[in-house]
Amino acid sequence: MVDIRDYLETNYYILESWRFGSGPEVIKLMRMNKNSIRNRGRKNDMRYSEKEIREAASIIISGGVIAFPTETVYGIGANAFDEKAVKKIFEIKKRPPDNPLIVHIADKKDIFIVGRDIPPFALLLAKKFWPGPLTMVIPKNPSIPDIVSGGLDTVAVRMPAHPVALKLIRLASVPIAAPSANPAGKPSATQYHHVKKYFGDKIKVLKGKVKIGIESTVIDLTQKPPVILRPGSVSKDEIEKVIGEKVIELRETKVRKKTTRVKSPGVKYRHYKPDGYLILIKGNFERKVQKVIEDLRKSRKIKIKEKIKERKWEGEGGRKKKTKEKRERKETKEKNSRKERSELKVAVVFSGEGARIRSREFSKKYSDLPDIKINTFVAGETMREIAKNLYSILIDIGSRYDVIVFEGVHKERDGLSIGIMNRLKKASDKVL
Repeated sequence: MVDIRDYLETNYYILESWRFGSGPEVIKLMRMNKNSIRNRGRKNDMRYSEKEIREAASIIISGGVIAFPTETVYGIGANAFDEKAVKKIFEIKKRPPDNPLIVHIADKKDIFIVGRDIPPFALLLAKKFWPGPLTMVIPKNPSIPDIVSGGLDTVAVRMPAHPVALKLIRLASVPIAAPSANPAGKPSATQYHHVKKYFGDKIKVLKGKVKIGIESTVIDLTQKPPVILRPGSVSKDEIEKVIGEKVIELRETKVRKKTTRVKSPGVKYRHYKPDGYLILIKGNFERKVQKVIEDLRKSRKIKIKEKIKERKWEGEGGRKKKTKEKRERKETKEKNSRKERSELKVAVVFSGEGARIRSREFSKKYSDLPDIKINTFVAGETMREIAKNLYSILIDIGSRYDVIVFEGVHKERDGLSIGIMNRLKKASDKVL
């Protein structure tokens, strides 16, 4: 019996044994090839020892805040029963007080601690999708403070499918209220360095790999029929198959008013906004990108001319007259400096089928334009790749470019594709 993963390697088989807190021991026999066994130790730098997670759990117990990975995105969490601790989350994120949090649990039966009068559908969905990326809105147990639910009598709850998150919750012995680990309105963090970039040393961060890349599906089970408040990787069709009833999707135009109270995060306020100006393009990507670039160049030339005209250059005054060679060097330096300041940086992000080939072809065509620098990037060719890379692109590329032109998903068929477009639409300054 062991508390953390212990490996026994024999003839390229690994007997993997672990447990979370006081839970039952889990044993799994896996067949491994030579390379996966050889590289297995290198992955351990992403795992925290039980001691480190215990330290994080003690911070939760003592009323502190911790950032931790889940299978969807990184979360920033506190004891869901501790009103003062939860308030720290809102202060750190600068989050509006009427934007509710999701309560994370580590055991399916803990839904009865967080909620009350549990709808029958909730138990069916928990059996099918937990642990996993599905959040359910249910009637709130009085033990959950109003600050968690945005003052409503409902609460959003889910059981994450990430070993670090589950172990943290179990060692803390309390449900953890946690929104995504980012300042309000910014793209969600999916990597350790994203959280450090956002918050520095303000909070302790546990490392771990994020598998999905966009937030969980949120379904409101307090309404009839149930309503999907936020799309995610668990689709409407998958939910309907489990509960055997029709599910409807929220029309967000109904919840944009300041007075509207919402039961789920990611509904009322603008989210996922990168630092750069984001243009989302739906269909005819290459043709529309060309038009965007032409418009940017026209508007940029006018602005550059105005800046140069308004700039007051200092004369040499009583200084000793410089040689022709020195003057030319100075003029070249000033010219390059003006060019660097006036050059517009544009990132063009390709996604979907053939994205890599199309990106290379586009880059060759637009690699050397005056007054505008264009670089191409690939979000992915499958929905899984695009979802996993989405927020990294918005955070890392968004901070280095003035304009980001993003190719949208062509067909919104499954939960991931609908979820990706939902996030991109919310993040965008313009949709074409």
